[in-house]
Amino acid sequence: MIPRGRIRILVSLGALSFIGWMGWQRGRAVSVKVQKPQRTSIEQTVVASGRVLSPAKVNLGVLVQGIVGTVLADEGQHVRAGELLLTLQNDEYQALAKQAKGNLGLATARYQQLARVDAKLAKEQLSRAEKELQKAELDYGRTAHLASQGAVANSQLTDAEAALARAKEAKESAAIRVAATATTGSESQASLANITNAQGAVDFAATRVKYSQVIAPCDGVILTRSVEAGDVVSPGKTLLVLSRDGETRLLVQPDERALSVLSVGQLADASAEALPQQHFTAKLDWIAPVIDPSRGTVDVKLLVPMPPPYLKPEMTVQVTVHVARREIALVVPPELVFAVESNEPYVLRVQENRLARANVTLGLRSASAVEVTRGVGLDDWLVIPTNKTPKTGALVRPERQP
Repeated sequence: MIPRGRIRILVSLGALSFIGWMGWQRGRAVSVKVQKPQRTSIEQTVVASGRVLSPAKVNLGVLVQGIVGTVLADEGQHVRAGELLLTLQNDEYQALAKQAKGNLGLATARYQQLARVDAKLAKEQLSRAEKELQKAELDYGRTAHLASQGAVANSQLTDAEAALARAKEAKESAAIRVAATATTGSESQASLANITNAQGAVDFAATRVKYSQVIAPCDGVILTRSVEAGDVVSPGKTLLVLSRDGETRLLVQPDERALSVLSVGQLADASAEALPQQHFTAKLDWIAPVIDPSRGTVDVKLLVPMPPPYLKPEMTVQVTVHVARREIALVVPPELVFAVESNEPYVLRVQENRLARANVTLGLRSASAVEVTRGVGLDDWLVIPTNKTPKTGALVRPERQP
């Protein structure tokens, strides 16, 4: 039987040994900073830069060669459809247009005279000729009867025959004149042909004048102007570039990794680089079906329902697309999560004073937080990694962070 005194000595030695071992172990442990997950709200966004798109760009120029006379539009100016923007020195074309209009007026007046005056006179002449013919026929019949009885000289019968022939000829001439001045008659048709030719000359002259001008085809804003008065220009050369009025859209190019969370209809906050403090709302309207392989980006267009007045085509913009929001979520700082883009993201946590790997399932992500939907809980101490973080399985001494 061991004396009590010796037992107390052995117990004391054992306790001292354990304390010493613990101290030794504690001396071996690596200090790591740790913090617990938090339950709070999180919103995932996609941030990208881009530019304001023009609804459509229209290149404007003249269709004839000449010298620029006047330029009535400047860069940044808003113009209306039909507004004169530029004209060449076209005095010759203007003179030809006036001459053509004068000829058209003469041809039109001639046709109106033919229809209203000449045709009426021709009908009246025909009516008189018919009456004269009737009289000549009666005179000839009476003279022929008297001549058969010897009551008149043969010379009188000859005169009656000549008068009858002249009356017939006059009637025929009057009838031809009536037919010619009728709507479908030769003179009317010729007069109409003259009007058509004159109208063609007017149209040709007007076209030459039009070709020497630049007219705004639609409402819009002048983007660029590359011409001055006195310049010699040729057909096909772009003198002005017009941005057509229409719906305002933005084009941004986020990283292709954002494709999994972007969808049409999502709302976004946007601001112009020139006025970063002023924000406006946009709506995701289109996602390109292909990726730009050289940059690893995808084209995304957003519609601006109520564009601010200062927003101009080609302006640089910053866009934040609101992907999703969760009011209550378990979140950790992004720097605590390893292999975020892989199929097996994980965190490091302290488990029984040792560093352990914990595979996690991630949810929403923001710039300052990552949602963890599986793998850790509120009571887990997660390691804040540094360049001195030991390997998994190492003995650690946690230093709690707020």
